[in-house]
Amino acid sequence: MFKVLQKVFIVLSVIVAIYVLITSNYSLFPIPSFLLLLSILVRALYDFKKGRKIIGVSGLAVVLILFLMLIHVL
Repeated sequence: MFKVLQKVFIVLSVIVAIYVLITSNYSLFPIPSFLLLLSILVRALYDFKKGRKIIGVSGLAVVLILFLMLIHVL
């Protein structure tokens, strides 16, 4: 379930990024970043569930830092 959800977020991110490049509509540019952030979050939750707590916690820390950076850029 987690791996499928991660791949869905990655594919959606690529599709939106290609749309942004083709249409030159750069107001949608933060959406692929947010979708990739969600894929990293899903991966961190997957690692945490599998018992790899150090990797899961570090992944959650990375997600938090990147989310704050994304908010700052907006």
